[in-house]
Amino acid sequence: MSRQPKEKDSKAVRLAEMNRKNRAENFKNASEMKPVNTSLKAGEAGYDPFSRRWTRSMNYYVSKAGGGDETAASTNGDAAVVLAGPGGSNGPRVTAAVEAGMVATVAALEAAADAGKLVDTSAPVDQGTESNSLHNFELPISLAGLQMFGGAQGAHLGFMVRKQRIEAMIGCRVAENDGRRHALTLTVSDYKRRRVKEEIPPSKLKIHLPLLQKSDSSVLPLNISSTHTRRQLRENSPKFKILQSTALSRRFSARVKEFFSGDSSKSSCKVRFFMTWISSLDSFSYRELFTVESLFKSHPNACLLIVSNSMDSIRGTQLLRPFLDQGFRVTAISPDFDYIFKNTLAEAWFDQLRKGNIDPGEVSLGQNLSNLLRLSVLYKFGGIYLDTDVIVLKSFSKLRNAIGAQTVDLENGNWSRLNNAVMIFDKKHPLLFKFIEEFALTFNGNKWGHNGPYLVSRVVSRVSGRPGFNFTVLPPPAFYPVDWSRIRGLFLGPKDGDHSKWLLAKLGHIRNQSFAVHLWNRQSRKLKIEEGSIIRRIMLDCCVLCNSSMTAL
Repeated sequence: MSRQPKEKDSKAVRLAEMNRKNRAENFKNASEMKPVNTSLKAGEAGYDPFSRRWTRSMNYYVSKAGGGDETAASTNGDAAVVLAGPGGSNGPRVTAAVEAGMVATVAALEAAADAGKLVDTSAPVDQGTESNSLHNFELPISLAGLQMFGGAQGAHLGFMVRKQRIEAMIGCRVAENDGRRHALTLTVSDYKRRRVKEEIPPSKLKIHLPLLQKSDSSVLPLNISSTHTRRQLRENSPKFKILQSTALSRRFSARVKEFFSGDSSKSSCKVRFFMTWISSLDSFSYRELFTVESLFKSHPNACLLIVSNSMDSIRGTQLLRPFLDQGFRVTAISPDFDYIFKNTLAEAWFDQLRKGNIDPGEVSLGQNLSNLLRLSVLYKFGGIYLDTDVIVLKSFSKLRNAIGAQTVDLENGNWSRLNNAVMIFDKKHPLLFKFIEEFALTFNGNKWGHNGPYLVSRVVSRVSGRPGFNFTVLPPPAFYPVDWSRIRGLFLGPKDGDHSKWLLAKLGHIRNQSFAVHLWNRQSRKLKIEEGSIIRRIMLDCCVLCNSSMTAL
């Protein structure tokens, strides 16, 4: 059958114009956005997956070819067009056109599922941007088409997890099909309108979903949801052993109070430094010990508390003995997570993690616990947090309620990413509370940095300019004078005259503008410190046990 030329259809023209206006309206603020990182990809914090929307409605409208009747049908609340073929009947050509539209719709849905758009239908707010909220809408998405055509089962399970959360939230079960629309096509508002009176017995839920969770990636898979399986996971997984309480950890509160209050021969700790160490004792090397040296070089009267199980031991005390012999105040204390997280959202999050209801993810649980611990100890006690790969160059005494930018936008000079390797905050500072809240609500154990640098960047982007938050974002030279991708240059000795001049100029810049230098141990741990390098000269400036430490390094 020969293809008939398409006629210009007024309805199609109106539809195209309507879509154009709607798109302009939906994204009218896009031109006002201040992008802070245009290289983000799907899965990274700050990426907005709703910059494109998939829709089923009338995007696949095809105008009628002849003078036949056009009949409108309603499917799942959306308009579907049934086309008349030649002679007023629905011929093979029209059927093929409709099927093509269905296939296109299913393809769009599958693409959306692959992009993670089927589970969380609330657009993120200001993640990675300095702007007002652009979107806050729900997408009524149907997975029926995916199942008809053998679509991804993972997407279906993800959608069902979301359905269970909504049921738990509103306290009622939603019928799979009430005769009008299938449950898989309902939005949150539809759930609330169509809920039945039957209360959901907690024992009937297939999986326990903590209401704090917003990120579906941290909900346990359905196949490990039973209480027995979760108990086995907790008991057998090394990840969960660090969560167990011990006799030492239960004394955390009393020991910290005693350490900070001092005794008759020593003044109380006015400058409090904190570090966390969740790794083994063997991995606490000379690099980490030099961070302690540099801290006491600039703050000889400070107190350093290392929150750690492994360091709170006889061998750990032996490692710290040279500092104790010099009169410096440093100790390691095993954390009591219940005490540290108490009266914050971290308390409920940790309880769900310990019960096995939160998937710790592929990223080291110790790393994510360190992200939460540093926020919580600062919130509870106030002071200065340092990563163990930071060399302190000068006193922090003039800094208060400050966090450092890692990178800036070269065009406008505004920060584009913060980092949480160095933080200075008062006790119970509201920004710390927001950091902890963000951790509990958006935890994702499968994305590196999501619960750390990206987290503080998201929160500060949202609260900047609001009343009640008094803090300072310091420029990159303060703590991060060299980005992780260029840290190798600080370890190299001079190669020639020009290189030697560059090293001296860079060293002078760091000495003048930086309070500390982050060594980015993930990238630099295996690098050799060469003679004449910037790091070698900085270490000569900052050592307190100079003979032993410089020989070891």
